[in-house]
Amino acid sequence: MQLRQLVYMSEARDDLMKSDVEDILSICRRKNSERKISGLLIKAGSVFIQALEGDPDALDRLYESICNDNRHHDAEIISDNLVDNRLFSGWTMAYIESNAEELAEGAGIDGTLNHAEVMALLSQDDSWVSKILWSFSQRLN
Repeated sequence: MQLRQLVYMSEARDDLMKSDVEDILSICRRKNSERKISGLLIKAGSVFIQALEGDPDALDRLYESICNDNRHHDAEIISDNLVDNRLFSGWTMAYIESNAEELAEGAGIDGTLNHAEVMALLSQDDSWVSKILWSFSQRLN
C-alpha cells in the first residue's frame, strides 16, 4: 500500500473554544483509528497545522470533510508527498497546543508567525514544513 503524508494549514475561527478543539480531537482519534490514519494537529494561536498519514484515497476524502468544517477557514495544503514511513505511527491524532513564537522556532526563525506570515514564508521555501513537523514530533516521544 502506498503511504501519503498530507499537511495543511488553516485559520481557527475567532470564537473557537477549547471544547471545540477537544471535540475535533475526539472525532479524529476515533475515525482515524478506523481508517488507519495517523497524524499530528498543532494549534499555535489561531493557526492550525495538521499532518495526516495514510492511504492516499482515504486522505482525499478526509481532507474534503476537513475543508467543510466551519470551526476553521482558509485551509490550504502546504505539503503532499508519498512517504516510506509514518512520522506519527503511534498516534491516531497527536495534539500540541503551541504559540506563534514556538511555531517560528520550529521553522528555524526568530520572532513570531501568524497565518499570513506562514503562507508568505512557504511561498519562498517549503522546507520549513519538514523542520516544523520534525521539531514538534520530538515533543511526542
